[in-house]
Amino acid sequence: SGVPMVLNTSFNTLKSEPITETPADGIRSFLNTQGAIATLFMENWVIRRKECPLGTDPPSQEAASNLFPVSAGPFQSETTEVVAPDSDRFVARVRVSMPSSVAAMDEKWIELTDSLEMEILASCDGQASVADIVQDFTEADDEEEAVTFEDVIGRLKH
Repeated sequence: SGVPMVLNTSFNTLKSEPITETPADGIRSFLNTQGAIATLFMENWVIRRKECPLGTDPPSQEAASNLFPVSAGPFQSETTEVVAPDSDRFVARVRVSMPSSVAAMDEKWIELTDSLEMEILASCDGQASVADIVQDFTEADDEEEAVTFEDVIGRLKH
């Protein structure tokens, strides 16, 4: 048509991050969308997000026995507690810093649901299956803080 145009093909899903420049940047950004982008097309590659095998409700015993979760690397945890004078302690915030995680670039903090989620994260060493982790947490001796199968699975899916 002879009319010039500009096609904006920028791709950056991480806050305050520059436009992706490398395939690794693109994949990191894609993974950080946590499902907002279902498919990434990159040169001759089509990258699709897979459904979590624990997505069935409840997850099958086979899935729980054959999955060996691994954390994204070493992490530092921080728990902030607020103590009321006339009651037990109340956990206000639990977070982790995982420098090698896609979700935590530049050593930013990732908010967790609670201290149970942090303990489960620490159990994800690639050696214990989901079934082992569930068993470890649901058979705890502390009756005051009873943990259910759903508690553990919900946090593993988070």
